[in-house]
Amino acid sequence: MKERKPSQHADGLTGLKDLALQVRTSLNNLANALDAFKLALIAAIAVFIVDFIGAIAAACTVVGVGAAICVIITIAGIAIGLITAAGTGLNSYHAWARDGFEFANEAQAVDKIAPRLEHELARAERELGELQATLREPGADTDALRKEIDLREQTLDSAREIMSRFVEGHENFPTPKEISALGRPDGLLPGESRNLQWMGKNVLTGRDYRTGEYVRWHGVKYL
Repeated sequence: MKERKPSQHADGLTGLKDLALQVRTSLNNLANALDAFKLALIAAIAVFIVDFIGAIAAACTVVGVGAAICVIITIAGIAIGLITAAGTGLNSYHAWARDGFEFANEAQAVDKIAPRLEHELARAERELGELQATLREPGADTDALRKEIDLREQTLDSAREIMSRFVEGHENFPTPKEISALGRPDGLLPGESRNLQWMGKNVLTGRDYRTGEYVRWHGVKYL
């Protein structure tokens, strides 16, 4: 068997450490967003596992590095090949969407999320009609209203386009991230969005207008 050079082992360890850091960042973002203690604890344990893998990689020397790499690859393949999420926190879903999670189950998304987007579309169209009526009233602030109407129309166009792709098996099935961006104010700093509402956030979080229960959807993020 051809023996690997120390530089090749070092490159392999560096790659594994980078992967561990990437997963740790995603898990930390997830843990910060979780409101349910049980899920926060699970995320914390996962972060510990990733940190442990990174520590092993950092401590490895050329002596015995081959065996160490095999162990690390095995653990990493089991523990961090795929991160899945299914939570109950009101703000967690929006945080996961912003972090790049995809719908794990398209059929569930069509059943749970598409009707909420359709509901928000109908409400946004009513609100747009009210703004347009206000624009015609004497003494209306036409400049501000036209600007707001333009923004609402752009959001509606984007929402309708996403809605057209909400078909199970569609090659460009909607993602939580693009939904969460619908109507999102520009330039929000971390933490500023918690008490704000907009179309995309309303679609992915809050209570279901049909059942009164908090909306739930399963997300997955491939690394």
